[in-house]
Amino acid sequence: MLDRFPEYINPLSLAEKHREYKGELSVLSMQRLSELLINSEGWVHFQLLFSKQGKVATITGEIEAEVYLECQNCLGTMVHVVRKTVQLGIINSTDEIKQLSDHFEPLVQSEDKIAFREIVEDEIILSIPDVPKHTEVCLEQALGKTENELEEGIQKESPFSILKDLKKTGV
Repeated sequence: MLDRFPEYINPLSLAEKHREYKGELSVLSMQRLSELLINSEGWVHFQLLFSKQGKVATITGEIEAEVYLECQNCLGTMVHVVRKTVQLGIINSTDEIKQLSDHFEPLVQSEDKIAFREIVEDEIILSIPDVPKHTEVCLEQALGKTENELEEGIQKESPFSILKDLKKTGV
């Protein structure tokens, strides 16, 4: 198992050698992911094994991270925990998808080399919900604040009450 990893890899070559990489990447170093987050702090931990199943090169392993998203209910910061099992089958074109076992997702390799960081980044991006939200408590709290604000508004004197008094006095 290797703690260091190259910037670009040839997955087919690594699968032949049965290589395993374990380590961490800064969330900040993943530009596409950082653009989706409210805060780019933190680390992504990964353990990926490159091997072969029959004639198909595969990448299997685990990716874990905590990323900070904007809740679409309250617009506050929320932590999204990513614990992703990776099961990718390396193919050269979409015509080869039939060669993959059902539990493998296709990873189309159009060039000899792939950016290692992008494999990890893609898996995290795919795990982010389309509409991130806190639990139901978030919505209830947001609604609770609105109701309290409404109650306070009812208790306050209306600025038009002066006009009502003027009408009574005939001014």
